[in-house]
Amino acid sequence: MIKEWKVIDTNLSRGGWDWACIPIMDSEGRDIFVVQAERDGKRFVLRSEEKLVVFVQLERAIYEFALDLIP
Repeated sequence: MIKEWKVIDTNLSRGGWDWACIPIMDSEGRDIFVVQAERDGKRFVLRSEEKLVVFVQLERAIYEFALDLIP
């Protein structure tokens, strides 16, 4: 079974986005996922305690950005 975030990362790659996701630990020892996506000079950087959540946030941010481009 493909994880839900994997579907989003596949769609990002197919859409021409360069992206990376790294796990880091905050000062309280909690795991935080940071995802960055970049294309055509536009860059998004988001973070969340859950990997799926950060990918959904990224997908939503890109979608809203694309909507703003429509006249």
